[in-house]
Order: sequence, then C-alpha cells, then structure tokens
Amino acid sequence: MAINIPAPLVELLNKVDPGYVTFAYMVPTRIIRVIADVSFRTFRVEQLVRTNRDNMKPQGTWRTLSTHGSETPGATLGDAMNAAREAQIKLAGKLKARQPGRIVRP
Repeated sequence: MAINIPAPLVELLNKVDPGYVTFAYMVPTRIIRVIADVSFRTFRVEQLVRTNRDNMKPQGTWRTLSTHGSETPGATLGDAMNAAREAQIKLAGKLKARQPGRIVRP
C-alpha cells in the first residue's frame, strides 16, 4: 500500500544524530526504526514518541530501545533487526490488551 507522507513528517522520521544514518523502519503499530553509525559498527533500535497528532507540523522525539555494537561492521545488524521485530510484537500485544476487539498486526 503506497501513501503520501507529508514532508515535515519525513523530516522527523529521518532526523538522526550526527554520524548516524537511518537503516530501516517498521511502521505497523508504532514507528520503530533501526539506525546505524556511518561505519555500521553500532546499531540502535528506536521508537518514535509523538507529542502531537498534526502530520503537517509533527513533533516528537526518538527513544532508544536498545543498542547493538561490534568491531566488525554489520556483525550486529541481525541482532538489531530482531530487537526491532520483538519491539513491534510487544507493542502489538499491549495494544491488543487495551483494545480487545481491534485487529492489531505486528
């Protein structure tokens, strides 16, 4: 399914600390992403915490859920992706518990 994302929201999604790049997003349920330092030795799994619901003027911060590092570039990417998947599953379980009649896909 393709959707248009407003430019300010894209800017918030791609906002990273200096020396890091966005590697992957996981959007269903909540926005979880994996970012990597430019040498691909350190990966962080982060969750977007929105402070408003206006997609034209989005505000929010990224909360670090876990950090994975190694001296070998790319060695901990699998661990970071698994942690991101587990975070999505955990969030889906919480949402399902809060709203039992709603279908939630991790």
